[in-house]
Amino acid sequence: MKKILVLCESASLSAEVSQYLRPSGFGTEVISDADDVYEAFMHSHFDMIICGVLLGVHAGFSFIRDLRKQYPDLPLVFITSLMQESYRILGFEVGCDDYITTTLRPVELILRVRAVFRRSSSRHGGTSRKGSVRFEKNGSRMTVDFRTHRISVDGKSAELTAAEWRIFYVLVSNDGRLISRASLLRQCFDYDSDAYDRLLDTHVKSIRRKLGSTAWIETVRGAGYIFAANKE
Repeated sequence: MKKILVLCESASLSAEVSQYLRPSGFGTEVISDADDVYEAFMHSHFDMIICGVLLGVHAGFSFIRDLRKQYPDLPLVFITSLMQESYRILGFEVGCDDYITTTLRPVELILRVRAVFRRSSSRHGGTSRKGSVRFEKNGSRMTVDFRTHRISVDGKSAELTAAEWRIFYVLVSNDGRLISRASLLRQCFDYDSDAYDRLLDTHVKSIRRKLGSTAWIETVRGAGYIFAANKE
């Protein structure tokens, strides 16, 4: 049974989320304060954390950014009343695996939680690449370590968020081949809505910036993206 730590923006929402999850086979533990998260992890194992953005004196984004440093592979889901796209983008930038609004129906909540677990299992248990691979492009050199998710470009580390890594992994695992936008959305987010389509653009732009050049990932207008580099 997967166990989920629940810390929402209100006690009533936390109870509601827990109530939705349990009949679907998930174990849950509800806490009311972000200060209790680390203590909870000391006493129990959790497979996911679902938390809000508005956490009293804590800002959920800052809290998750700090939590990511200690638990880089833990699936993280925001559930919040903040529906603006700018907040959704920020949520993914700090490392969440999904951003869910409180207008969501219970059945969709369950489907999206399962989708996050499925993506997490895929990237940690069934990846087609292992070890390190080195690439060269226009005189620059990149090293990608698929075990640790570490990327180095000309000796400088490129730190990607969880969502950015999923996109980058699909592209670099298919280096030299065109990957359509629809395929990236299905493989990286399990969705193809307009909101995620715009997020894909934002993530690719951020990945390029962190890699220090747009040359690594080429855009085929109206079709998709190609990771175009030479293996060393």
